[in-house]
Amino acid sequence: MALDRGSQVGPYRIVEPLGRGGMAAVFRAYEPALDRHVALKVLPREFLHDPGFAERFKREAKAIARLEHPNIVPIYAYDIDRAEGIPWMALRLVGDPDPERRRGGALSQVLRREPLGVERAVEVLRGVADALDYAHGKGIVHRDVKPQNVLLDEAGRVYLADFGIAKILESSGALTATGMITGTPQYMAPEQATGTKVGPAADVYALGIVAYEMFTGRVPFAADTPLAVLMKHVQEPLPIPPPGRVPEPLLRAILRCTAKKPEDRWPSAGAFVAALEAGLEARTVPGIGDVPTVAVLPPAVPTVVSARTAGVPAPTALDPRVRRGGLGTPALVGLGVAAVLVLAGAIGVAVLLLRGGAAPAASPAPTDAASLSPRPGGAPERAPGTPAPRPLTTPAARSEAPSPTAAAARNTPLPEPAAPVATPAATPAPTPTPTPAPPAAPAVPAIDPDVQRLASALGDSDPAARRRAAQDLATFGPQAAPALPALTTALADRSADVRLRAAEGIGRIGPAARSSVPALAQALRDPDVMVRAEAAKSLGLLAESAEAAAAPLGEALRSPDVAVRREAARALARLGRGAEPALAALVGALEDKDKTVRAQAARALGRVGTAARGAIPRLTVLSRESDLVVAREAQAALESIGP
Repeated sequence: MALDRGSQVGPYRIVEPLGRGGMAAVFRAYEPALDRHVALKVLPREFLHDPGFAERFKREAKAIARLEHPNIVPIYAYDIDRAEGIPWMALRLVGDPDPERRRGGALSQVLRREPLGVERAVEVLRGVADALDYAHGKGIVHRDVKPQNVLLDEAGRVYLADFGIAKILESSGALTATGMITGTPQYMAPEQATGTKVGPAADVYALGIVAYEMFTGRVPFAADTPLAVLMKHVQEPLPIPPPGRVPEPLLRAILRCTAKKPEDRWPSAGAFVAALEAGLEARTVPGIGDVPTVAVLPPAVPTVVSARTAGVPAPTALDPRVRRGGLGTPALVGLGVAAVLVLAGAIGVAVLLLRGGAAPAASPAPTDAASLSPRPGGAPERAPGTPAPRPLTTPAARSEAPSPTAAAARNTPLPEPAAPVATPAATPAPTPTPTPAPPAAPAVPAIDPDVQRLASALGDSDPAARRRAAQDLATFGPQAAPALPALTTALADRSADVRLRAAEGIGRIGPAARSSVPALAQALRDPDVMVRAEAAKSLGLLAESAEAAAAPLGEALRSPDVAVRREAARALARLGRGAEPALAALVGALEDKDKTVRAQAARALGRVGTAARGAIPRLTVLSRESDLVVAREAQAALESIGP
């Protein structure tokens, strides 16, 4: 695999190496015929010594090339180069081909740069899980799920790469003869480590290890040799992270995902991530100080709150630990009575001073008002030779100015008497209420120059420039709103890549992109499946603002492409009651072959409310389904719809 810059492999010219693993190398290559860059994966030529390898390679590559999903890196072409004698695959290059502009990259690189937040980590895992469930439904097991094979583009979209490569390699007679096992030891399931039959549960296990690493910053098992790591996967329990590192609901989901026996794990990758998402919702309940303690404790904790059973008791007067500090209830009551007496005395003194008959006549100390001279800005300062005023501010002093003009009264200087005598200060003249100034007009936010530049680039004659512009605009999120007209126009671009990125950019703008809803609804009929799926996803991100697209989303629920049906169901679930025009399609989707579509359709029906009563019989059946996620969503929908 000694390919130099400029080497020719099939129709591709090598530009630079991107990475190298134990069984393959990846290069950035250029395809002149289509003016595009690709990721070229090259396998060792030694595998061709196996007589059956070439046939198996083409068979598996053909099966992988049929995988059409928004979260799977598509294969453009594959072959065995006769001149070099090497098998190769050309895949979509995830990332900007310009090295100076390159962002995103493999998840392993992203995690080295900075840790992801819990919410973002679950979003990434959702994309990987959707890709795995789709592939498992097609009978394809990945066998090498790891952060290096999870790719993120410049807009943060998630892709899973290297589908089936491990299977192609492990079927080689050369590997079988030497007893080698394909995969990465840090992420391999016990059954994969021991060489037994591997199924979708192995990918679910590996996804759990990836989640563990994303949440804790390290893999659970490490050792000096790969064999020692494999034995830990087989024999040792998963190490529990330090307290507080991983929220308990998420940790429970990971523990089930990484069970030693395949049958004890989550039934699918999507079910695992759904449990993580549910754990995030449980993690955002009010704090212990805001609700009764027993309402937020896990079921295993006794419901009687005491010093022994409450993990973090609320700091109230009934907490035994507060009483042990030395101030019991009698002491607190005593302090309260003393405070009341002090306050009453202060008020009495103030009243006597104001009436002028209670101050001692021979007292040389003038009143505070007589001893203060105004500063130019209205702040009082002591006159020479007078004692410092007492810091006590009585309620009477605070109530001298009328409440509507309190601020003006405080800034008005008090009249200074001719001599310091023990008589009350003259009452200041009432200050006229100032006429409030009219509210200033809100400042128009400045448009980002980069957004203006990229919006103009969407009209470039070069499709690659238009794609990069749409792709970069997606990274601006709501700040790209000024480019909304250009992005909407780009939904009709000749290039499917431009249309895909334009739909993504509109979705990231959010509800402010309401004016683009008709164009996104039209994009649901785009000839490219990925554009259709992205349009449905973007409508979901617009939430209630996309109510006008409910009927087209209902039509998308009948699409033959599961990726489109999934995104349409998710979008309808976010429309709430606005999804009612798609009611019939949602009821029909409860019988979809894909469990993610069924679960999201049930959620959407629950949010429609009482208008979805006709779905109660089917939801009742669905609530007894063996799949945990689907059953839970159906039960929640029944509760929302009501009897």
